[in-house]
Amino acid sequence: MDKIKLANDHKDTGNDAFKNGDFISAIRSYHHALLCVKGILSKSTMKELGMLVGDNAAQHRANSKEEQIKEEAQSIKLSLHNNLAVCLIKQNKWERAISHCDEALMLESNNCKAIYRRGLAYLEIGNIDKAGKDLRKASALQPHDHNIQKALSRLGNKEKVGEQVERRMYAAMFGNKT
Repeated sequence: MDKIKLANDHKDTGNDAFKNGDFISAIRSYHHALLCVKGILSKSTMKELGMLVGDNAAQHRANSKEEQIKEEAQSIKLSLHNNLAVCLIKQNKWERAISHCDEALMLESNNCKAIYRRGLAYLEIGNIDKAGKDLRKASALQPHDHNIQKALSRLGNKEKVGEQVERRMYAAMFGNKT
């Protein structure tokens, strides 16, 4: 399908830009690719493919083709949302990165890259609880991933600092010295 090919072309352009450190161009290309696959299975698109037909055999073939296109489009969308998330993390745009990770996780709930990247973004904005949940889940999915283990170590350090601050706060509230 032309929209799938065009989406892949934009994605490839984005990948090249990312490799060159041009995150703004990468983001632009990934967004263009998302626009190509958005609404790909609308009735008008299926009509263009000649897939809305009356007889059962033809309808079965149309449903099979529709399912194939849908799977390919979802795979591309998943990759694009993951790619957008990493670009946004590189730019310290944590909330937007989280949003794209959420989109990826709606397509594939155990996608380790999206879980890990969302955990990183949560860690950076100080949401230690959500960061911990995501990073521990990513570690369970890929226990030997060095980057995940490094992020878990950073999480542990932030948790210790948080505990120390909490102890001082309670000590000040109750007049105790620690």
